[in-house]
Amino acid sequence: MKNPFLQAILWLLLGWLPAASAQPTAEPTTADQGWQFSLAAGHGKISTPLSGRHALQGDVMPGVSYYGDNFYLENTHLGYSLLEQDHVYIDLVGELNEDGMFFEFDGVNNFGWWEAIGINRTGGVESGGKPPATPGQFEDIKRRLSYMAGISSNFTANGSTFRVSYLQDISGVHDGSELRLTLRQDWSWEKVQLQLQAGLARKDQQLVNYYYNLRPYEISGIPSWFELASTWNYHFGATFVYQYDEHWALLAHWQHQQLDRELLRSPLVRRADYQSRFVGVRYSF
Repeated sequence: MKNPFLQAILWLLLGWLPAASAQPTAEPTTADQGWQFSLAAGHGKISTPLSGRHALQGDVMPGVSYYGDNFYLENTHLGYSLLEQDHVYIDLVGELNEDGMFFEFDGVNNFGWWEAIGINRTGGVESGGKPPATPGQFEDIKRRLSYMAGISSNFTANGSTFRVSYLQDISGVHDGSELRLTLRQDWSWEKVQLQLQAGLARKDQQLVNYYYNLRPYEISGIPSWFELASTWNYHFGATFVYQYDEHWALLAHWQHQQLDRELLRSPLVRRADYQSRFVGVRYSF
């Protein structure tokens, strides 16, 4: 993936690292409000579970955030606070779906912000059932990124955050939904920050079949003979930050994503897991 614009959108989509990651452990104070920008440089790589696709790699990761009284933006993640208490906060949230990133960022398809939210600039909202031009191999199969929105409930205590989120496709791409359970633990020692995270996600049949099932016209000689069930995926990972001064920090991130083995029934999926990692430095403006 050589296009720097696509690399930037990919890292914004993932939103891995502190000060560039969605949903903080506590609501921001007045001092945190306003725009914040950062730029990380190093080496990032995401392996792919799909057949006929290449690992995603990038060297530059931008970060942008904004916090107001109720509204906040963290990269491509949007939020609006409905309830703020000492240990509980509830938000309306919206974000890009990650399942489409392996299709959009493989270097085969072009990507723009209109397409990211499901808008076909030549004809309105694109439906997941509309056939594209007939391809003949796995790497030519196209799927759109969808935009998911819903509600997130967060419970915090002693540096731990437990989050329950329900998200529904609002872009008309597949009309599917996700239920997510995430547990995160944060530690801080002077200039050092460490974050451990684990999570479980249930993806419904509409979402799963849109991204991972074949259409009869997509691969000659391989019929779409199966119907995939809803899946349970899980992940775990760690992020390390050494904050050298107000502007500069050293970063290291690693995450393992384990997919439901139900997906191995699809010829599109070659393995039931993938890894993501980033090592580098960050400059905050």
